[in-house]
Amino acid sequence: MPVLRYRDVRDVPPPAAVDASDPSLLGRVLALSAFAASAVGPLYHPGVTRFASAQAAEAAREQALLERMRRRGAAPETSERAEGAAIDGARDRP
Repeated sequence: MPVLRYRDVRDVPPPAAVDASDPSLLGRVLALSAFAASAVGPLYHPGVTRFASAQAAEAAREQALLERMRRRGAAPETSERAEGAAIDGARDRP
């Protein structure tokens, strides 16, 4: 498939119209949703987990977040959580 380049966004043709009453549209949406769910998965596993302390719960939450980021292929340094930690750490300094 060739790569098309445009000088201006006004030169880009509009996307193809999709008929909302098309029966195949629902199947395409469901397939996309299933792919997204299989690619990322849930952040937390279903059920109840008990922790000995709040620190243990926070450590498990952090571990689950890092595992999800690894599955998605994101680097932990570029996550919003890492940026938030860097900002919080900067606030603690005088």
